Amino acid sequence: MTDQQQPGELDSAARLAQAFEQVGKAVGKAVEGWAAQGALGYAYWADYKALSKALKGMTKEQVVRTQAAAKILATACDVELLRPSRNGK
Repeated sequence: MTDQQQPGELDSAARLAQAFEQVGKAVGKAVEGWAAQGALGYAYWADYKALSKALKGMTKEQVVRTQAAAKILATACDVELLRPSRNGK
């Protein structure tokens, strides 16, 4: 803190460091999302070899989140397929 800063005020270097930290976290989340999308894409195309490789490259938490997303997707698809407009009614 400089003589002219108020207590609790961050200098520009500290603000920049915080910004980079936030960007890093956001990029990390995006990468995790891309990994999950890739795995779901391999499942969609029944590419089990690539799916297995993708899952092995994920952390346990990523696999759990991808599994949950797949269950939500399956349920949403079930609901969509039950809509009368999908059944010609």
